[in-house]
Amino acid sequence: MILDFLRETLPFAFCISIYTNMHDMVHLVNPNDIDLRLMAWDKYLLGFHPAIYLEQFITPDLTDFMYASYSAFLIYILVFSMYLYTNHKHEAFRETLVSIILTFYIGYIGYVLFPAVGPKFTMSHMFETSLSGTQISDRLSFLINYEISEYTRRDCFPSLHNGIIFLILLFAYKYNKIYAIIFLPFAISLFISTLYLRYHYFVDMIAGFILASIIFYFGPILNKFWEDNRYNKNCQYKVKSQEL
Repeated sequence: MILDFLRETLPFAFCISIYTNMHDMVHLVNPNDIDLRLMAWDKYLLGFHPAIYLEQFITPDLTDFMYASYSAFLIYILVFSMYLYTNHKHEAFRETLVSIILTFYIGYIGYVLFPAVGPKFTMSHMFETSLSGTQISDRLSFLINYEISEYTRRDCFPSLHNGIIFLILLFAYKYNKIYAIIFLPFAISLFISTLYLRYHYFVDMIAGFILASIIFYFGPILNKFWEDNRYNKNCQYKVKSQEL
């Protein structure tokens, strides 16, 4: 069973490896950052900048909690995938994984089309309070940015942290509402952390939610098409083998 699980999740691992190797490649393809436009959209929609508004709530303990929430991104994906797989919900598992991978790849395209570094750097001159935490924050921040230069990384629009976790919420609600209810506060904490830690603009979050909603509909359709096509090819192969 473990080998089957690894085989099923290998495309996801490959997907993640692409992200870790993007670095400053986005800017080589498209050097036109849209941070100022994203800032303007936030101001238009909300009347304020979330990263600046949230400064009033900054404390070392809350910063630790926000970093922990943000860092749990991949853990949430793995836990939900394992839950579906170990409970023999194989169709749900494949639908979810295909949808997650599809969301990642479309998100990567978004990074190239709409490069942005995020509020942490673009708005650094506007912040009055630093994100000071304890050693927990320091270590988690190091892990988040390990081998990925924050200063050259363009990975804001759409927000995949928000989009993927929202997608998991949707699939959890579809297949196990109790799981979804339990997971909801963890998801909300991660959503807030993307703004609190100044990694994303509000419109990044909205774009991630919209992308997730679209993929939630089309992902299972794509998976069914793929499975039906593979089944038909296997049947044709068996027929030809019997004829020989």
